[in-house]
Amino acid sequence: MPQFHAADIQAPTFPGPILPDNNPPSTQAIRALAHPFAVWNLYRVMHDNVHFEHTTYGYFNAVLNTILPTHRGYQIEVQYPLRQSIGHQYGSSQSSIGGEYRSRTGRETDIQYPDFMVTKAFPMPLGSPRRKHILTIIEIKIDSKDVEAVSEDPPRSTLAGARTQLERYIDRITRIQGISCEVPFVAYLVYGRFYQRVVVNTVQPFGGNWDQPEWIFVQPSPGHTPFLDILSQISATHWTMIS
Repeated sequence: MPQFHAADIQAPTFPGPILPDNNPPSTQAIRALAHPFAVWNLYRVMHDNVHFEHTTYGYFNAVLNTILPTHRGYQIEVQYPLRQSIGHQYGSSQSSIGGEYRSRTGRETDIQYPDFMVTKAFPMPLGSPRRKHILTIIEIKIDSKDVEAVSEDPPRSTLAGARTQLERYIDRITRIQGISCEVPFVAYLVYGRFYQRVVVNTVQPFGGNWDQPEWIFVQPSPGHTPFLDILSQISATHWTMIS
């Protein structure tokens, strides 16, 4: 069996920066990139109230990757760990291919994992820091009694907890030093078959403004997809962002 070493791996050619696009597509054109198969499958998983994250993630990810394409630098990060901005000690060991593997020592606490984080990652030459910009986060909660939940006032504990969880994600993002993100920061909570958004204009005080007063169906019908329209608008807005 051949022996592989880190030094044997050839680096690809640096592609250069994201190229300008003087004729960016419209929101409607971006929305049309989502194949009907992917839209239908997402509609089914929402309509059927599937209760397992590992089942729902794939359907959301398929749609996100079509309307937020990689050739424009978009990157979908699933359960990206949001760590506190504190110093860490590092240990090292040899990997199976001969390279050095670094890991944090000790036990980390209070790591937060939003379901989906949408970023723009910019190609950078070797030897320079990696760069990405956080556009939004999407948190998904499944509840077969979603109609009752979104109609109650005050909201039931599961829904209130989901809102608090999303606000904590945003609070962490806006406070970590060195993170580049949108300001104001807009995030989305998908609860069952509905979605709502929260906007945070500054890092103080803690908590966001839930500026979408009514819950909106994620997919009321295969031909009417307001949540995908919102995501397509995000893609169109940042399409020409190249650095």
